[in-house]
Amino acid sequence: MIFKRYEADIFDVRSKVDVFFTRLLDEETLTSRWKEIRNCVALNQLDLDDEFERWNFYLFYVVDNKAIDINLKYEIEHDTISSRKMVVNATTVDDELCDMLIKKYIKYDIENKEQIFKRHFMKDEQIVKLLNRIREDWE
Repeated sequence: MIFKRYEADIFDVRSKVDVFFTRLLDEETLTSRWKEIRNCVALNQLDLDDEFERWNFYLFYVVDNKAIDINLKYEIEHDTISSRKMVVNATTVDDELCDMLIKKYIKYDIENKEQIFKRHFMKDEQIVKLLNRIREDWE
């Protein structure tokens, strides 16, 4: 199978969200098959009556090459057919990766929130001097 499917009530709204992950693809396979994969995912939307479920389809193209062509990535991610699509780099496709991608791209959970606030503030003495000069000019 070219992709793995998750169905879950990610937002706790009693409606499922469909999330698809491709197997690990190289750039050549991504280039030649991304539309085929998209179309296969789109077939799953045809029978849905629930608007929320129909518009909450996500497709992650997992690519093993960090040097992916930016134009191809842009074309895939901005394609309006079927699902919301993301091209991501990874070395394996496992449950841990899938959970992390759902948190990051769908639920927008920020990993290590405490790290944001642990940065130490350090004054730049040149900026302090500049601000003091500006303040003196205003007085």
